[in-house]
Amino acid sequence: MSEAKKFVKHTPRETPKAKRKLTAKAPKQQKPPIPQDTLEALKLRFSVPVSKKTDEIEESDLEMWQLVCDLKGWLSRDATELKWKEFAWGKLREILDQAVAKGDQKPFEQFSKAWQKADIRKSARRKIKPKDPKNRTKHRLELAEKIEALLPNIPANKPNSPISIVILDIIASLQPKLKTRAPTIDEILAQSVKLKGMEEKGGINRREAVRQIEKMGISLSLDDR
Repeated sequence: MSEAKKFVKHTPRETPKAKRKLTAKAPKQQKPPIPQDTLEALKLRFSVPVSKKTDEIEESDLEMWQLVCDLKGWLSRDATELKWKEFAWGKLREILDQAVAKGDQKPFEQFSKAWQKADIRKSARRKIKPKDPKNRTKHRLELAEKIEALLPNIPANKPNSPISIVILDIIASLQPKLKTRAPTIDEILAQSVKLKGMEEKGGINRREAVRQIEKMGISLSLDDR
């Protein structure tokens, strides 16, 4: 009778995707950093809460939405000594005054559409607990409330393309460290794994990241070899 075979416990070669640690090497073909103003313009375009394809949004629509959300955000807040709402309205009125002078109705149509569709979410006021042994929580909350008072309430509408904004934020955070070049796809994916809520998902999907970058028309160091 032949000797019984010894069974060895199988060890998978590859770590499950959710636990795999992504590493990124510097590319052979490096491309210059993406200008900050380009990143900011793209972030504005993809954060506008409109039900329209992003590449079909006109620049004037972007500016109008930004100003309307700012004004409506301030008007939805409690009374404050700061007069930012007057400042926001002043910029809007300047655009509308110029439209009247030219006999152009389009800015008024844009303003009306943005005003009706921009749903502003009121910030939840946090109450300071009266009993705090070391006053640390009280101090932090007071500071948070002072900072919050400097900002208008934000739109409740979902951004046009949330994943685009995540990728743009990652690029903006990586470029100061890389200094002389734009990040690679692998570097973006490795950074995305560290983001809150994305750890278990294994970060951003590679195919989706490439699709978003191509859609935004930004040139990255795509050669990761």
